[in-house]
Amino acid sequence: MSRTRSDFKTIKVRGKAYANGGYNEGICLVQSRSSGTKYIDKRVGYKAMKGGYAQREVKAMLQWRDHPNIVCIAGHNLKDSARLGYGSIFMQHCELGDVEGVIEHYMRRKQRLADEGFLWKVFWDVSLALASLWTGRGATHIWDRAIAGKTTTEKGDREYTRILHRDLKPANFFLTAQSLDGQPMHYPRVVLGDLGASVTLDDVRSGRVNSNKQSYWTPQFTAPEFPKYYTRTDMYQLALTIQCVARLSNVPDMQRFPPWDPLPSAFMDEGLRKLLEECLQENYQNRPLPGDLPMMVLKGYKKWTSKYGNGEKSASWTFR
Repeated sequence: MSRTRSDFKTIKVRGKAYANGGYNEGICLVQSRSSGTKYIDKRVGYKAMKGGYAQREVKAMLQWRDHPNIVCIAGHNLKDSARLGYGSIFMQHCELGDVEGVIEHYMRRKQRLADEGFLWKVFWDVSLALASLWTGRGATHIWDRAIAGKTTTEKGDREYTRILHRDLKPANFFLTAQSLDGQPMHYPRVVLGDLGASVTLDDVRSGRVNSNKQSYWTPQFTAPEFPKYYTRTDMYQLALTIQCVARLSNVPDMQRFPPWDPLPSAFMDEGLRKLLEECLQENYQNRPLPGDLPMMVLKGYKKWTSKYGNGEKSASWTFR
């Protein structure tokens, strides 16, 4: 799936990503010269190439390029990085921006979410992505298991190795209005992106990455087991991100001690509150596994919708 830069024309340069702690040389909006489709050109620098981050991101995205809740890769060009100083990963353009942008829109207008509907939607979509990354199972399989009230077990395929994301935060949850079935959606589809910090079980076993080092991209989202990370560390970061959306802040509440409440008092759904508390357990062994989470989220989500329907639809200014 290698591409040349001549396949695309640059529409807009969005600047470097050093401010967020990553290794990106820039994020550009580009357009395919043949189809006219817009994509993102993520330009990865020398450190990302040398450290293997870019290669791991490409490998993970190629494995999941058809997943509805993982950013789709359109191609990559890492070969001429020595000449240009960066390589490129061409990926899906999510036209509604990201969850960080949603939070900023609400903050700017001094508004708050009307109910828990959007929180549940983010939780559900990302739970499908994380379960797939860890178990190797597709979204449809996980969805069917969750509907049946069952967990998702790991795929018995020696060619697949489990993936941990390690950098979950509002800026990495992207949004698109593109429906999978052509029908209008109440809320946008959430798509998990930025797999540059991800690692596989093989990476750890082979020594390519340090198993005692958690992602340092965004220190505010590190789990209590820092600097170590485990299977359930992603659950902690996901719950902190949901809390950020609920609080309308891009930084989680750092007052993490009893009687700490993961949700603002305006939200009354005890099912959501309890699930967040489970994901935010101090001892990582007490948190859900990625394969358990979709079933748990769907159970709470369905109970909530039975009372409130789909929830109040977001205002037109919510998404760019």
